[in-house]
Amino acid sequence: MARRVLACGVLILLALAWYRVLAVRPSTTAAPESAGATARRLPPGVPPLAVRLDRLDSRPRVAAPAALRDPFHGADLHTAAVQPPSASASTIVNAPAPSPATPVWPQLSLIGIAETRGAQGIVRTAIVAGAHGVLHARPGDLVARVYRLDRIDSDGVELRLLAEDRVLRLPLRP
Repeated sequence: MARRVLACGVLILLALAWYRVLAVRPSTTAAPESAGATARRLPPGVPPLAVRLDRLDSRPRVAAPAALRDPFHGADLHTAAVQPPSASASTIVNAPAPSPATPVWPQLSLIGIAETRGAQGIVRTAIVAGAHGVLHARPGDLVARVYRLDRIDSDGVELRLLAEDRVLRLPLRP
């Protein structure tokens, strides 16, 4: 019984608060206030602010010439495109031609080698850290989609970069 009374009381309080908020909020259809109404709300002795937009910019206003406003004014586009380069253009230092960008291959590091004994002898698994996390690979597996693991030794691994057919050695750090 007490819970029901408490719930009803909270509901009534929320309804009263909602009514109070709606009653205090000014309506959006009200007419705009006049300057006199604003001045009446200011504390006594404080004059209303007068803003003069023409005096905000202290710099003198100078009209730009038409040639600066129109980029095509006085220029014949057809003759400018056909003319040979001027002598001043030949004095520009020629920059070296950009070389083709060398591809950046994922950086890998060998962080461990796991060994297990199986029916065929010792089976080694390389634990390699790369940009996308830690990978476990055995000989013949692809690592980071560009390397193939060729051989796992006790002190490092050999990876083949497939795009360049180059062998890389990752040593096992102590």
